[in-house]
Amino acid sequence: MVLYTTPFPNSCLSALHAVSWALIFPCYWLVDRLVASFIPTTYEKRQRADDPCCLQLFCTVLFTPVYLALFVAALPFAFLGFIFWSPLQSARRPYSYSRLEDKSPAGGAALLSEWKGTGAGKSFCFATANVCLLPDSLAKHNNVFNTQERAKEIGQRIRNGAARPQIKIYIDSPTNTSISAASFSSLVSPQGSDGARAVPGSIKRTASVEYKGDGGRHPSEEAANGPASGDPVQVGSTPQDQRIVGYIACTHLHAPPEDSAIRCEQLDLLQDWLADFRKSTSSSSTANPEELVVFDIICGDLNFDNCSSDDKLEQQHSLFTRYKDPCRLGPGEEKPWAIGTLLDTNGLYDEDVCTPDNLQKVLESEEGRREYLAFPTSKSPGAGQKGRKDLLKGNGRRIDYMLHAEEGLCPDWKAEVEEFSFITQLSGLTDHLPVAMRLMVSAGEEEA
Repeated sequence: MVLYTTPFPNSCLSALHAVSWALIFPCYWLVDRLVASFIPTTYEKRQRADDPCCLQLFCTVLFTPVYLALFVAALPFAFLGFIFWSPLQSARRPYSYSRLEDKSPAGGAALLSEWKGTGAGKSFCFATANVCLLPDSLAKHNNVFNTQERAKEIGQRIRNGAARPQIKIYIDSPTNTSISAASFSSLVSPQGSDGARAVPGSIKRTASVEYKGDGGRHPSEEAANGPASGDPVQVGSTPQDQRIVGYIACTHLHAPPEDSAIRCEQLDLLQDWLADFRKSTSSSSTANPEELVVFDIICGDLNFDNCSSDDKLEQQHSLFTRYKDPCRLGPGEEKPWAIGTLLDTNGLYDEDVCTPDNLQKVLESEEGRREYLAFPTSKSPGAGQKGRKDLLKGNGRRIDYMLHAEEGLCPDWKAEVEEFSFITQLSGLTDHLPVAMRLMVSAGEEEA
């Protein structure tokens, strides 16, 4: 399978799809608003309990008839759009990708000059996060809401985190045995920030950082244009002009817990697709020097963990023979420092975990993890997770993964995990803990 830059093979079909979706969207949006208004999150329930005038309830009663009337009016247009939209799906490519290139005059030289595959080596850092940007009517089933505002705040925190202002992360190294051995706080925000601003949904927005580095390049410019590289695959070149490249794949597997066979099939397809993509994008040929692969990473929400008895089929999948999971010793056995990445949705808005600092403190204690992380379902008697705290074993369900390949890389280089992190910076915005991994690649001796 080959990935394409557009979902349709020609611009005519793309335009027809855009028009048909424009006819469907108003009806889709109104249904989402209607359903979401009847699925309150725990945060909204607390607001209603503290509202003596029942203003939120009044707004729901007032707007429901309006949404219904508009929905009925939009139905004929949605039906017309669906007539065109439905057959177009047979011609739609299931997977596509996009890329942004640096158009600046100096683009291309900076990154390629950083590493030539020689010397002491190079460190690469990768991160993945399930941020649940579903429509509100679906996101509320995970006890999160206000998707548009959350998306903005998530982007803001990620951007600020890249410039390292006021970021607290929970971190541990695979070489340590204590869960809280390496927690730390990074640099303080530079002066001149515009303070904290509140946005709807009790989300506290950290200030934008007017930070410039790398020759005056602003972090937002890099986010918009991509890294300063002439070829976004390429991470460097050797003194012999061989391309140094890396592969990153991010996925999200099927969610229902009883469908282990489907997830295993998806993992099979993932390996096949990655092999096809690698083959179709490689520039190696008789005329060109062979590419050197420096890393091969798979990350994402795989929707199974390494400790639940119901997930044994996935735990033993062949994916884990080709790609290494730094957090596990083997099928069903985690390393002592590994913790779960799925939060108990009932406690997302508790004061103990609603800020990055507070969530970090909770995750550093066994009692806190039992209280606020999701654990495998138990058949033992008890009224819910909090009623069976004493029965819980382990450190929670770790369903967000960072895997790295040890095969298929340049044989002269050695890749080792230098650091594995559990990040609390997105507390209150998602029911998952983002994870990150720092990979140190040591190059061979430079030839004379």
